[in-house]
Amino acid sequence: QMFNALILDDFELTEGALLGVLARKAPYRRFDGTHICNQFFIFFDGLASFALLPKRSKRKFRMIASNSMKQLTVMSRRGSLNCAGMLQLLKAERMALRHSNPLKIRNPSSWQASAMLGAVKKSYDNAISQLSRSGFFHFSAYANERIGLFMLKQRDQFWAHYYLNRATGLYRDWGASIKVQMLASAHSLVQLEDVEDNFVENQQYSVRARTRYDSMFDSVANLVSEEAQSKRSSSELFSESGPESQNCSR
Repeated sequence: QMFNALILDDFELTEGALLGVLARKAPYRRFDGTHICNQFFIFFDGLASFALLPKRSKRKFRMIASNSMKQLTVMSRRGSLNCAGMLQLLKAERMALRHSNPLKIRNPSSWQASAMLGAVKKSYDNAISQLSRSGFFHFSAYANERIGLFMLKQRDQFWAHYYLNRATGLYRDWGASIKVQMLASAHSLVQLEDVEDNFVENQQYSVRARTRYDSMFDSVANLVSEEAQSKRSSSELFSESGPESQNCSR
C-alpha cells in the first residue's frame, strides 16, 4: 500500500501508511529473523520518508530515513543481493534532498552547478543500474522518475525529458497504465510515441537483466550448498574415526 501510494503521488496515504506501521509495537513491524520481506519493509520506510520530507520536514521522518539506510548498509555488507540497489537509491534520494532548491547562480555553466548535478545524476544512475540488474524494474522506474523530476526542478530540460521518458517506458513494461497516463498528463516532456518506440528494447533489456540476476543467485546457492556438504563430510569423518581420534584430540 505504501509503495503504491508513492507511485500514485498520494502523499497523505503514504504518510498514513508509514505512521500506521510506526504505531504498531516493534515485534509486529517485521517478520522474525532475517526474512527477505524485512528488506523491503525497511526500504519502503526510507523511501516514503524521503518523499515526505520536502512536504512535511518532520524530524521523525529524517530519523526513519537514516535508520533505514543504516539497516540496509548492514544487510548489504552481510552479502544481501537485494539491498545494494535499494541502499543506493536511498543515498541518491538523500543527495537530491540536500540540493532540492534550484541553484541561483548567475552563470548556469559554473563548475559548482555542474558538479552538483553530476554527483546527483551519478548517484541515481548507480541505483538504476543496480536495481535493474537485480530485476526490480518497478523500483528502477521510480528512480528514473525521481531523477527526472529533480532535473526538471533544476531546469535541465534535456535530462528531465530523458529520465521521465525512461520511467514511463518502465512503468508501461510493469503494467502501470494509470501511472503512464499520469506522467503524460502532468509533463509535456513525456512523449508516448517515444516510449512506444523503445518498448521492445526495454523489454529485451529486462529479460537480459533478469537472466543475469538468476545466474548470480544460482552461483551463490551452489557455493552455499558446497560449503554445507563440506561441513557434513568433515563431521562424518571425525565421527567415524572412533576412540583413537578422541585420544589424539586430547
